Amino acid sequence: MHYLIDGHNLIGQLDGVELSDPDDELKLLKRLRRWTVADPRRQVTLFFDGGIFRGEAKHLSGALITVIFSSRKQTADALIIKALNQLKNPQEFTLVTSDAEIRKVAQRRRVAMIPSDRFAADMQKEELARLRTEAPVEEKPKSAKEEPALSEAEVNEWLDAFGPVPERPRQPRRKARLRNAPAEATTSPEPPAPPRSADELKDSGDRLRADEIEE
Repeated sequence: MHYLIDGHNLIGQLDGVELSDPDDELKLLKRLRRWTVADPRRQVTLFFDGGIFRGEAKHLSGALITVIFSSRKQTADALIIKALNQLKNPQEFTLVTSDAEIRKVAQRRRVAMIPSDRFAADMQKEELARLRTEAPVEEKPKSAKEEPALSEAEVNEWLDAFGPVPERPRQPRRKARLRNAPAEATTSPEPPAPPRSADELKDSGDRLRADEIEE
């Protein structure tokens, strides 16, 4: 499809570019180039009111876009109307403008029309979608210590192949000795008393012990 675009009329509907900008024509041209590259079936003839250039700007035109500036004696609107009247296959063209006078000529010539505001909205949607698809996806770096968790099925498969992991025997705990604790005193039995003499037994009046009876 070949698009006849009223350049300054479209600039007034686009975000990011102003008619007061001295580079407004160049900014629109760059965006239209990306738009045509996205679909090579699109071709554009872009009309601007005269500035520094007059007629076709060959250094700005390319394989898919032709840029035309009006002369001092003629407006861009007049150039578009002239182009509409000279079309041999009107059904192959689409007019992009919101200018009422130009649209009347296009309607009479049965040329398809798209208002500038709608064309701008559609083009900006494509630009946004293209930015989203072209944006690089940042991958989260994996930590060296990070290991994937095993599923229950993987754990069971591991146990079937290698058996359960043997548990290490626990070492018996030793009782901790208290520091500076006094050692327990060991007592030895007292030696038996020596046997008493017969005179001592008489004088004491005590009963005889077992060892004294055996004697």
